[in-house]
Amino acid sequence: MKYLSLVLLICSFIVDADTIKSELAEKKPIRIAFLADIHLHDIYAELDSSSMTKNISLPKNADNNSLLIRSMKAQLGSTRLFNENYFVFKAALNDLVEKNIKLVALPGDFTDDGQPINVQAVEKILTQYTKQHGMQFFVITGNHDPVRPFTIPGGKSNYLQSTGEELAIYSPKHKNCINNKETSTICSNTMEYWGYKEIMQSLAKHGFSPQKEYLYYETPFSAAQNKPWSIETSLKTEQFENRQLTWCDKNQEPTCISMPDASYLVEPIPGLWLLAIDANVYQPIKSKNTPITYQGSSGAGYNAMSEFKQPVLDWINSVVIRAKQQNKQLVAFSHFPMADFYDVASIDIKSLFGDNAFQMKRMPTSETENMLANTGLQLHFAGHMHINDTGSAKSNSDSVLFNIQVPSLAAYQPAYKLLTLSNNGIADIETVVLDIVPNFNLLFKHYLAEWNYRDKVKQPNWDKEILNSTSYSQLTDKHLQGVVDSRYLPKEWPHALVNFMHHTNASDIAKLSACDSQSNNNETLNKINQLELITGKTIIYDLYRLRNADDIAIVPKSRLDAYTLIHRLFETTKACSANTSERHQQLALLFKIIFKMTNSEVSGNFSIDLHKNQFLPLMISASKKE
Repeated sequence: MKYLSLVLLICSFIVDADTIKSELAEKKPIRIAFLADIHLHDIYAELDSSSMTKNISLPKNADNNSLLIRSMKAQLGSTRLFNENYFVFKAALNDLVEKNIKLVALPGDFTDDGQPINVQAVEKILTQYTKQHGMQFFVITGNHDPVRPFTIPGGKSNYLQSTGEELAIYSPKHKNCINNKETSTICSNTMEYWGYKEIMQSLAKHGFSPQKEYLYYETPFSAAQNKPWSIETSLKTEQFENRQLTWCDKNQEPTCISMPDASYLVEPIPGLWLLAIDANVYQPIKSKNTPITYQGSSGAGYNAMSEFKQPVLDWINSVVIRAKQQNKQLVAFSHFPMADFYDVASIDIKSLFGDNAFQMKRMPTSETENMLANTGLQLHFAGHMHINDTGSAKSNSDSVLFNIQVPSLAAYQPAYKLLTLSNNGIADIETVVLDIVPNFNLLFKHYLAEWNYRDKVKQPNWDKEILNSTSYSQLTDKHLQGVVDSRYLPKEWPHALVNFMHHTNASDIAKLSACDSQSNNNETLNKINQLELITGKTIIYDLYRLRNADDIAIVPKSRLDAYTLIHRLFETTKACSANTSERHQQLALLFKIIFKMTNSEVSGNFSIDLHKNQFLPLMISASKKE
C-alpha cells in the first residue's frame, strides 16, 4: 500500500508538472507600458503660506483656485512643455486603464527638476492609479529627478501672473532670495531641487523599495543574489544608506565620496524581470577651500559609467546571466540611450551642424555601445532624447542589443511605448500617440493674457498662432516649430544657410542640385517644378519632425517623396561637373540627413524576434491583444 501511495504521488507530481508546463505555455502575453520624460509640473500645487506675503496675483482656474504655471515664453524656449504635462500624463494613464495594462515603467524625468511639489504630485497620481486600478509602477531616476545627487536650492524666474507678467519663485537658500531686492520674487521651500534620498523615499512604493507583492527584488548592493529571497530581509538590506557607490579621486587619494545609486531588479509577476538602471553620473567638481559640487548628468550617461559606475555594469552582466539560468524574461529600462538614436546620420549631422549640435554629446560612443551589447542584454527602453527611434548594437558574441527610444509625453510627437512579450521570444512594440488630451487648452486664456501684456509693453513676443491648436498633438507640433525658431536655428545652424532656407523652396533647391542632363529631362523637370509649394522653412520643420518622431511624424508622403528626389539629385551630381560651393555641400548634407531619417529602422509598430536577433516585418497590435 505504501508503494502504491508513492507511485500515485509520483504520477500526481508528473501530471501537476505537465499541467504547470501546459499552463505556462498557454499563459497570456506580458504587457508593459513605458512612459518617458513626463516632466510633470504640478499646476495645482500650493506654495507654502509664508511665501505668499507679497501682493502677487496668480492665475485662477474655474473654481477660483490659484494656478502655478510657467509662461508660454518659457515653454517655447525649452525642449518640452511644462504645464500641459499634467493633463497628458493623466490621459496616458487613463488610456492604459482602458487597455487593462497593469505594469508601467517610467524611464526617468518623471518630474521637472525634482521639486517637492512635483515629486509629491507624481506620488499622489501613481498611488491613486495603484489603488483604483491595480496598476504597478516602476520608476527610475533621470537627470531632472534629481538635477544633482543631493538637495540644492532651486527655482525659476518665469512663472506666470494673472496680469501676464512673469514671476520669479525660488527656494529661500537660493542666491536670488538671499540677495532679493525684487518685489516680484517669491521665496518658497517648495522650489528646492530634491536629491536622491528625498525622491527615493517619496516614491519608495513605486520601485525604489521592495514591496510585499513583489516576487523578488535586489539592487547592485544586495548580498542575497542567488540566495532565497524574503521581503523582510530585503526591507532591511535595501535601505538608502546601503545603496551607495564610493568614488575616489585618483589624483588626490584618499579623497572619496559616497554617491547614491537607485538601480534595482524586480520580479513583479512570475517569470518577468524588470531591470531599472540608474545611469545618472554626476561628476564631482573640486576646488580648494570650497565644498564639492557636481556637474549635471544630461551629457554623461552610459559614456561615463565605466569610470564612475563599473560595479553597476558588473551587476548588469550578472543579472543577464542569472536571467538566462532561471528562464526569466528580462526587460531593461533607464533614462539614457544605449545605442545610436540618429539613424546612422551622426557623421553627417556633425559635418553640417558641428560636434555639439543636435545634442550629439548625448550619443553613446561606439565603445560604449559595444560594452553594453557585450553584457548580453537584448531589450532596453530609454528616454532622455524626447524622440521616437529604434537602434541596435551587436556584441562580440553576435547577440544584439535593441535600444527602444520612448518619446516624451511633453514634446512632439507625444506618445508612449507598449511592449507585449510572448512565450515564443517575440517582442511586439507599439507606439501610442496621444492626440486627444482632455483640457489640453485649459490654460490658453492665461497665455493670451501673457501675449497681450508683452505686446502692450513692447517686449519680444511669441507667435500666438500656437493658441489655435485644436489637439494636443498639434500643440506639440507648433511648440516644436517655436523651439526651432527661437533655439535651434540661432544656436545650431550656419547663419547664411538659415537665411537662404528662409528665401527658397524645394523646387529651387532641386534645380540647384541637378546636373544639366537631368534638368533637360522633361520628366525630372516636371517633378522639380511641382515642388515650389514646399518652402525652405517647411523643410526645416520637417527635418525636426522626423528627428523627433521618425515613423510617427506627420509629414505628407508627397513631401517625403520630394526630399528623396532632391537627395538623389544631389547624389547624382557627384558624378557630373557639379557645383562644389559650400552652399551646395550644405544642402547635400541636409537632404542626406533627411533621407537617412526617413529610411531608418522601423520605430512605430514592429516586432523583434529575440531568439534570432532580428526585426520582423509584421506586428500584431499589442492594444488589440486580450
